[in-house]
Amino acid sequence: MGREVLAARISQTRQWVSALAIPTGVRAVAFGIFGALNGFDRARAALAFADLVKAAAAQLDEASRSELDALIRELASSAAAAHSQHTAQQLQSS
Repeated sequence: MGREVLAARISQTRQWVSALAIPTGVRAVAFGIFGALNGFDRARAALAFADLVKAAAAQLDEASRSELDALIRELASSAAAAHSQHTAQQLQSS
């Protein structure tokens, strides 16, 4: 998915979440997720989703928590891999 399409979807989802009746803390965390996704920042997205799990703990069932935990691990590991690759490229060019 291209950046323009992703940015449009994030904007539409942000408007949709704004219209939902959800606790303020959960809403604030959701907006943090949007910011991370808009910046293509996987590490920041992993942290934001972890914050969502904490903020919405009472509303999440075990299956939802499990899916979010898997997503968090995937985002964190891909962010770490990208960082390692970037570091290796910098060392090679020095």
